[in-house]
Amino acid sequence: MKTTLLFCLLSGILACPLPQEVHAAEPPVLREICALTLGDTPPPLFFSVQGKYQPFLVGNIERGPANKVPVKDALILFRQAVDAEGKTAMMAMVSVPLPAAPGPLLLVFFYDQSGRTTYRLIEDASSLYAAGTVRLINLSSEPVYCKVKENILTLASQASSVGGSGLVDGKSFEFAYGVMQPDGMLFKSPVKRLRLPREDMRLLILFASRYEQRDGQPPLLTVRDARIYDVVPKTPTPALAQVSSRH
Repeated sequence: MKTTLLFCLLSGILACPLPQEVHAAEPPVLREICALTLGDTPPPLFFSVQGKYQPFLVGNIERGPANKVPVKDALILFRQAVDAEGKTAMMAMVSVPLPAAPGPLLLVFFYDQSGRTTYRLIEDASSLYAAGTVRLINLSSEPVYCKVKENILTLASQASSVGGSGLVDGKSFEFAYGVMQPDGMLFKSPVKRLRLPREDMRLLILFASRYEQRDGQPPLLTVRDARIYDVVPKTPTPALAQVSSRH
């Protein structure tokens, strides 16, 4: 009887279909975020899909390499710190809300007028400004005055503007900017001549101001810029060609 029962059980097991192969886990969905700093921001860290902290790449006044981060509602950046017991620990530095819509993102770190590091996340899709144009973004809390070609523009605090259509004509154009001092004097940059090398390129210019302390004199309100040249893509993914500037 036992032999017959055991034979039936084995027959039933062997007759069952073999379990299907376990499908490999789908790779996590990532999005690319580039970053730059107009200050001296130490590179932060982020928690990668590999389950470890790794550097968040930040360019110095130029667009840094793309960081591939998990798709979430926010990007949390960390820094290493020493706790009360003298042990190294990871501390959240900033939480950057991310837009739900896909598209290229540029995270910009800069100093506010008090000298503290802050940030702004910029959506940089090709539909926002076309080839042959310049996009100006004022990150500061003070108005910035700038000249593009023959146009004089006033950028209010945190404002942006797109202009200069037809810059690609094989010729250079004049560019300058400035910010008003508390005493009414204008701090201004030297006039430069810029040029878009190709007809499928566009230009993004970022401005950030801060107060610089001077011995025995009132603080000087200065403004700094970063210029990023992009090739306008034929596909949603931009091919980047970057040029940086320093003063």
